[in-house]
Amino acid sequence: MTERKAPFARVSGFKIVQAKCVMVIETAWAAFWPVAALAAAFLTISLLGLWRLAPGAVHAAALLGLAAGFGVLLWRGASRMAWPRRTDALARLEEDGGLRHQPLQVLEDAPLAAAPEAETLWRVHTTRAAKAARAARVGRPRALVDAADPLRLRVAAGLALVASLYLVGGEAGPRLAEALRPNFDPAAGERVRLDAWLSPPAYTGAAPIYLARADGAGIETAKAPEGSVLSLRVTGAARPPRIVYETAEDAVDIAAAAAGPDSYAADIDIAASGTLTLRSRGLGGRWSIDVAPDAAPSAAFAGAPAATERGALRLAFSAADDYGVAAARLRLKLAPDQARPLDAPAVSDTALQDVFETEISIPEGRKEGDYAVDVDLTEHPWAGMEVEASVVVVDGKGQEGATAPETATLPEREFYYPLAKAVIEERRNLAVAPEAWPRTVRAFDALTAHAELFAATPTEHLLLRAAYWRVRFSEGAELDEAIERFWSLALQLEDGDLSLARRALEAALEALRAGIERNAPTDEISELIADARQAMDRYLKAMAAAAEAGELAEMEADGAPMSQTDLSQMLDAIKELTELGSRSAAEEMLAQLQDILNNLQMTAGGPGGEGGSGGQGESPAADALSELGDLIGRQRRLADETFERGQTGEGAEGSRGEGAAGDLAEGQGDLQGALQELMEALSQLPADGGAGEALGQAGDAMGEAGAALGAGDFDAAGAAQGEAVEALREGAMALARQMMEDMNGGEGGEGQARGPGTDPAGRPLNGLNDPGNQVDVPDVFDIERARALLEELRRRAGERGRSREELEYIERLLQQF
Repeated sequence: MTERKAPFARVSGFKIVQAKCVMVIETAWAAFWPVAALAAAFLTISLLGLWRLAPGAVHAAALLGLAAGFGVLLWRGASRMAWPRRTDALARLEEDGGLRHQPLQVLEDAPLAAAPEAETLWRVHTTRAAKAARAARVGRPRALVDAADPLRLRVAAGLALVASLYLVGGEAGPRLAEALRPNFDPAAGERVRLDAWLSPPAYTGAAPIYLARADGAGIETAKAPEGSVLSLRVTGAARPPRIVYETAEDAVDIAAAAAGPDSYAADIDIAASGTLTLRSRGLGGRWSIDVAPDAAPSAAFAGAPAATERGALRLAFSAADDYGVAAARLRLKLAPDQARPLDAPAVSDTALQDVFETEISIPEGRKEGDYAVDVDLTEHPWAGMEVEASVVVVDGKGQEGATAPETATLPEREFYYPLAKAVIEERRNLAVAPEAWPRTVRAFDALTAHAELFAATPTEHLLLRAAYWRVRFSEGAELDEAIERFWSLALQLEDGDLSLARRALEAALEALRAGIERNAPTDEISELIADARQAMDRYLKAMAAAAEAGELAEMEADGAPMSQTDLSQMLDAIKELTELGSRSAAEEMLAQLQDILNNLQMTAGGPGGEGGSGGQGESPAADALSELGDLIGRQRRLADETFERGQTGEGAEGSRGEGAAGDLAEGQGDLQGALQELMEALSQLPADGGAGEALGQAGDAMGEAGAALGAGDFDAAGAAQGEAVEALREGAMALARQMMEDMNGGEGGEGQARGPGTDPAGRPLNGLNDPGNQVDVPDVFDIERARALLEELRRRAGERGRSREELEYIERLLQQF
């Protein structure tokens, strides 16, 4: 009989290949798992850097042993591999598919030639086998390796590899490369890391320069400013590294100090260019460092020092430095061979050798620039004498540069009272010729011999007599205290208590300025402001007393006096700004206050008294202006209360409607009624300067605010109240301007004495015309809103649930405070 096959008796070739692949994987993993485990162990050792602990020869021998082991295990695994046959694949398909009676084998067979009845029976048999073969499949690879590795060594090797990869992170590549390169250096077993960088001096503003880093980054040549510090950090070294810094003159060995277990550190002041060499076990390096010298600053006068109108010494100079000028000071020496009064002693050699220096304020950090500084030296004993002046500039390193000396006459204060002039002359004589102190004793003795001839009051006689005994008992020694006291004595003789009060006020304001600059606590700032307020009150009272005595009458022609209330409000605003954290704005307002006090002049009646302009009832316009000021204050207070209620949540949706803010709406209506009465009074005036129109806008805003309050809408009410306050201000300004025009036209001299463009209190009416004289004092409403906004920003900054972008935006807003 001949062999014959049915046309459908072939099994799918894809399933055969699939089954063979699964069987190959099973056999290969069982045969080659030792190779994989050995590779994982090698990688783990390499990633952990354990090869660094072995000498180079041992490392190389281990690599050769590993290579041989890999070869043996590969040969052993290959010898156990056998490619599965077709019959093996069919059997695997039948087994994984759960087929009975080997249907796939039936489809592969064919009957011998037989009777037709047998062939028919075979076809029926193969048909049934074909139906059963449809369930043939291959399952997952079987764990044949379990029998070969019952201890699960392959699993331990894999876990160790994963853990080492997690530990080393980005250093995996360099460590694997290091594992394949044995280090035959005797110190190859150490794990050494190096960090080296140059830190320029802080005043240069330059960034650190990295010579070497543990991640391999760095440079071989660096240019550093003079005074830089070279820092070295070596970790993982069993012994201190050898560090040598070689310059053109010599080579210096630098000892590294222990900074921890197997760690060493060295900080080197680099004074000259040179080469740095470092040697450690398993590590070395060489770097060239070029030191850039720090040149001394230079300065030059732009013109000879000269006196200003206010009696200060004007210094105009230029200065330059490679990293910026840090400070400056004025240096003075008495000019030799200067003319002296015939009855005055000559300048002594000791005084000619004396040097006086005082700090002058200039912007720090400018590499070059022109400066103009006014220095008040009227209190110095050399005032009125010729001096050699020079400006000394200092850089961050402490190096100095000075201008060429220029001869100038120090400005002096003019004293008109004979006794005060005599005290100042004797003070100057003691300062420039201390050995002539007996002459000063005789002069004071003569002035006090007959009190009725020289001293106007017993107080003056006692003051001069105390000065006499102070110089006589000193006998020419320790005259500095006497010289200092004579200045206060001259001021008291000339101005009475006014000059002393002025000095106390200046000291208080200076202490306040210093406190703001160093960010003193708010409690300390409050105390400093209280001291400044007390000193200002004493000064203004002293000015009023002097004006009543007729001693300051000549200052009225140039006067632009302000009321004491205005100055007190500025102190209050400074306090509020410091509490809000806006120190720069507080410093600016304090500077404005100091400038106002420097230019403050008072009329003969003092503020608020006769001859002043603060009284009420002088005219209908003045009365209206006073009532308008009261209205502004009431509207501000109502706006503050509206804002506070809105912050506490009373303006929420649930509280809107009738009665939500009934008391506030009623108060707003009362204000609107009072404004209407004021506008009726103003309508009787010949002219109001446009005040009526502005007040009409204020009335409309008040009406809107009242309607909003009735509806419980605090936000809209607050906005309308702010518009009302602004309109009231414009109306008050217009009314004051009209009053000045009427006064200038009707009263002549008095109106002109105050000057055009000022209100009855002497303040500028239009800051746009003269912005330098405008004083903008934040009102209570503005400050309270700023405080509430700041607190809300801080609250939101503490809510960590907000998005990162929103938190960053809030932080930028807070930085503005």
